[in-house]
Amino acid sequence: MNRRQRRRRARVRRLLLSSPVIAVAALWFAGQQLPARYHQEARRVLPNTRETLWTILTDLDGMPSWRQDLIGLERLPAAPGGMRWREIHRGGGLALEQVEAIPFERLVVRIAPTGDGGAERRWIYDLRPARGGTELAVIEEREIQNPLVRSLVRLTGGNRARIERLLRDLERRLSGKPQVTWRRTQVTGHS
Repeated sequence: MNRRQRRRRARVRRLLLSSPVIAVAALWFAGQQLPARYHQEARRVLPNTRETLWTILTDLDGMPSWRQDLIGLERLPAAPGGMRWREIHRGGGLALEQVEAIPFERLVVRIAPTGDGGAERRWIYDLRPARGGTELAVIEEREIQNPLVRSLVRLTGGNRARIERLLRDLERRLSGKPQVTWRRTQVTGHS
């Protein structure tokens, strides 16, 4: 191998070794330009009344029967603002609490504070009258401090798939079609 080939291979090696560093730096820089507040939203017009939707969305004990992402649900001691519960998923659990409830109009749920100063993440369910039923908007809001994570969330679309799955599950529940589910358990907890 001559000198020219060795230099060429060395340049290719340096480029390959520096590519991940350059990619991370580019994502970090792009994340610095993005706002820390992240907003994701999906809407559906459902042929049901706001009262029917409200009843289903606030029925904690019934959620595992229609939401495919839930294995179970455990009630937790109530918070000053409202109900608290833990959703049990295949990958673990998530403690949630009701922040605001305006019957038949708006429900706001957030991850229950843990005291570690973690970022707030909340879901807003807005119900509005619409032609032929009710328009349901599911909105996720969260604060993302890390610029690298901000970039990755924007690139991957965040939790859009989770919101869409929730709406599909709700539509299936409202249509009366049976859920195809794996083994589910109902976990009862504190009241």
